[in-house]
Amino acid sequence: MARPRYACGIELSSQGAGIGFLDLSSGDFTPFSFSYQDVFGDRYPIDGGVIRMGNEAIHVPQTMLLEAQDRLFEMAPKEFIENTIRYKADCMQHNETFTKRVDAGLNRMDPSKTIADNISPYFSRETTPIWEDRSTGKEVEYLNEQLEKHGGMSALTANRTEKRFPAAQLIKWISERPEEYGNTSEIRALSAFVTSILAGKLVGTDTGDGWGTNLNTMNINNPGYQTLITDLIDKDLHKKLGKMVHYDTRMGKISEYIVERFGANPEAYVLAGTGDNPSYLLGFFLSAGTSWTLNGELPEVVQTNGEDNIFGCKPGGVMSLVCFSNGGRIHEKFKDLYAGGSWGKYRKIAMENNTPGKRLMLPYLSEESVPDRKAGIVRDGFDDSDATANIQALYASQVLAARLHSQHMRIPDTIWVVAGGGKDPALRQTVADVFGCNTKTMEKKYSDHAAVFGNCMAGAADFLDMSYNEALRTFAREQPNSLATPRPKHVEAFKEALERYEQLEKKSA
Repeated sequence: MARPRYACGIELSSQGAGIGFLDLSSGDFTPFSFSYQDVFGDRYPIDGGVIRMGNEAIHVPQTMLLEAQDRLFEMAPKEFIENTIRYKADCMQHNETFTKRVDAGLNRMDPSKTIADNISPYFSRETTPIWEDRSTGKEVEYLNEQLEKHGGMSALTANRTEKRFPAAQLIKWISERPEEYGNTSEIRALSAFVTSILAGKLVGTDTGDGWGTNLNTMNINNPGYQTLITDLIDKDLHKKLGKMVHYDTRMGKISEYIVERFGANPEAYVLAGTGDNPSYLLGFFLSAGTSWTLNGELPEVVQTNGEDNIFGCKPGGVMSLVCFSNGGRIHEKFKDLYAGGSWGKYRKIAMENNTPGKRLMLPYLSEESVPDRKAGIVRDGFDDSDATANIQALYASQVLAARLHSQHMRIPDTIWVVAGGGKDPALRQTVADVFGCNTKTMEKKYSDHAAVFGNCMAGAADFLDMSYNEALRTFAREQPNSLATPRPKHVEAFKEALERYEQLEKKSA
């Protein structure tokens, strides 16, 4: 009997880590995951997996992320590791790693030591900012002023200047800690750094993550960094960034260290890592996790509309992504506040006796990125005491916001709803009614680990020489009875509600 062959996906997100294995013969997908808080909360000063440093600065410890990689390999069944023939990693976007001559360490990792023990001595910075960090307002203003005569950031990189993107973060860091920057010889997106450990050599950042830096050129077919911007930050910055690589480029075979320490198949190949959002391979989808992202492929490279972000996605392709900072966390808060901590009760309230769009709110538990607004919940015609009004207004308003800010995208016949919110029938039905199209989700283990599964599908596509669409049709498992179809009366009601929601947003500007 032939031995199974697997494609492996690895993820380091902002709250936890995961690893998954896709059986290329049977199509079975087996994921494993853990939260940083559960595993590392007693040893690192983290809250929800991150360090809240004050003044809107939110970081993660670099060494903790190395320990997370160790733990993923340790928790994975040996038979899976031994029979994996493709690896691909995704990581939280915009997070960078900072090292000093780490290529020497990658080339001679000691298999008797952990990944963290081998590599952490090469870090030139203890913690790094993540996508939730909003501490770079003045740096964003500086970049915009300096680039105005060149057409602005969007004309150069396709993206507006973002507080969470590395360009602004680097300016802030260099100003505050010049000695750390001077002691840094390599800067890579976290996804590229994880890939470097897998491949045993320092590799470049891919277009999926590289286009989330405010440092890239707009040429997706010849990816690279925009020297006009890198020189503005520091004349030597481009030397530290390395080369940008195409999405899913083969970076080489798995490292000898991973073979010797964890029993990996020495013939396995490692694909270029990418950001968590470009990794899904689902075309158009709503990822309803801690934050919400709405993602759709574009036929060509275009400048951002001022609200979305443009990332490399698939070889030569780009995707538009609208990121709503307020996503799953506010549902957690409302569930505890209005439904006694019960998801079942919470979702029942969301659906029962619901007049579509009757109640609306601006649900900004924290600072919102689309639109750019300060934290603060605004209720339109009701107060915080009415559980039904608050829960139903939250569902309607979040999905109306998604529809309002995705009007530049082509909406398909069916929308995938994935991540934690994918298993919520109330959410899927609301999306169907607001967008006027079908919605569906994957089986729970696929939806809960959609980025890891996307990595596995990319590995399968590479090994089996099939297109991404073929891999999706072959391996994706739709959750039985998850299809939600739009209800005509609700669709019409939400069209009117969309206009009211737009006006409510404008009033908050």
